[in-house]
Amino acid sequence: REPRMAWRPIVDAPLAKRTSAAWPDRSAHPAAAMFGQLAAEVLADAEPTAPAPPVTSVPAARPWPVLFDTTG
Repeated sequence: REPRMAWRPIVDAPLAKRTSAAWPDRSAHPAAAMFGQLAAEVLADAEPTAPAPPVTSVPAARPWPVLFDTTG
């Protein structure tokens, strides 16, 4: 989790979710029907939820300390 990031609700136009799959020209793959059914079930249930608010407002430690010079 990146401490400098915050979740904000999207106003106006919501994001759209698009999914596509490629099929052979001649005939469907033997697993195509199973894939289609599974994809429909998963995508129908996949509603994003807002994350819970932070428990404390104490500043978090800087992420990835190896990237920053902390010696002064």
